[in-house]
Amino acid sequence: MKKNYSTKAGFALIDIVIYIALFAILIGGVSISAYHLFNSSNQNQTNVLVLEEGNFLLAKISWVISQAETITTPPTNASSTILLTTPYDLSLGNSLLIQVQNKNITLRRKNVTSILNNSNIEVSNLVFTRLTSDNIESIKSSFTLTSRAPNGTPVTADFSTINFLHK
Repeated sequence: MKKNYSTKAGFALIDIVIYIALFAILIGGVSISAYHLFNSSNQNQTNVLVLEEGNFLLAKISWVISQAETITTPPTNASSTILLTTPYDLSLGNSLLIQVQNKNITLRRKNVTSILNNSNIEVSNLVFTRLTSDNIESIKSSFTLTSRAPNGTPVTADFSTINFLHK
């Protein structure tokens, strides 16, 4: 006696096509998500670099002002693109000078000029304003930092601080 086995085991061609299409959509979605994740990670790293660099430069400017016995530039109630001071401690040199040169903030002391910012950062709009109010003197410092994320997108941030002068 002969038995007739007609079971339909396996996948039909249409099943395979549907599974491949769903798999391609899934892989495409994962790829796009991964691309955006890595791209935003690079953008965030650049943002953090700019913020850290800005805070570092503000701290250096505050240090120069805190070391000042006299401030030559900017004059009282005026603005300047340079900060020129004579420090209390002459072992730091006869003067301390902060300015922008070739899109870098530089510090000159003992006739040696040092670049303070990272090479991936451009500095612009550096302004020092000397203010007097009620016989209290202060220096307002402000500048703009710009960098480029790996995808070429510019990242820009403005920084400013006010330091009060001790007499």
